[in-house]
Amino acid sequence: MAGLILCQEVNVRSPYYVPELGVHLYTGEELSYFIFNHVLLIPDDFLEERLFVFLGELGYARLEERLRGYRGGDIYEVLPVILQEIRYYSSPELFRFDKTLETLRAMPEAERRKAKGDYLFGEGLYHYALREYEDILAMDAVKLGDANFTGQVWHNMGSVYASMEAVREAMRCYRRAYSLLHDEKILEEIYALCQLSAGVTLPEELKAEISPEQEEKFRRRFSERERQAVFEGKALEAAALRDRPPEERADAYARLLENWKNEYRRNQV
Repeated sequence: MAGLILCQEVNVRSPYYVPELGVHLYTGEELSYFIFNHVLLIPDDFLEERLFVFLGELGYARLEERLRGYRGGDIYEVLPVILQEIRYYSSPELFRFDKTLETLRAMPEAERRKAKGDYLFGEGLYHYALREYEDILAMDAVKLGDANFTGQVWHNMGSVYASMEAVREAMRCYRRAYSLLHDEKILEEIYALCQLSAGVTLPEELKAEISPEQEEKFRRRFSERERQAVFEGKALEAAALRDRPPEERADAYARLLENWKNEYRRNQV
């Protein structure tokens, strides 16, 4: 979580831990912020003892007792109750939050879990995203829905693996996605994956799918992205340190490398 949150000074012995974000919550305001801004991360078993203990230590005894009565109920009915009791957000903000919950409540389980997986992917929490996608694909056909939805899940899972540089797993997912969606964009992603990975070649069954004109288009776009990549992402972070004085540059590079290592470790959960 980022930004400044004004909180009451309360000492708690049992802070509420959010494993996906790797943070402990120490105040009611922080709990409200988590619920409001990360609602897709709220687990089905949110109403459990550690939450009740946390609220009790914060002095929300009435809220704790009320939530214990909700145990096993609709989680989307409970979240506004918590926000209203803590009173960190305004009435217009709570109204918008209720609309968000209405949208989530109307979504089938598989779509809601895909939204969560996509959110986790966007936050760089790759292993948690993979877990969501894998659970979706393990659902029965009725819950899973049509081939288009299934193909999107396979595609996004492939993109997660590609971000983790797990090339063979990414290729496996992309091939499944293409077999369901037959989308040219997926062919281009597979082409790029082969260009980026030594020893990985375009699968035989896909070679016939790519016309010479398409291959030339893929090659040109890939070359353009390679040139742009020099000034993007981690390369840009490193390039920004070149203007530092020589006596500072070595320490700056060491700190940057340590930050990259920590980022990698956070994703190895």
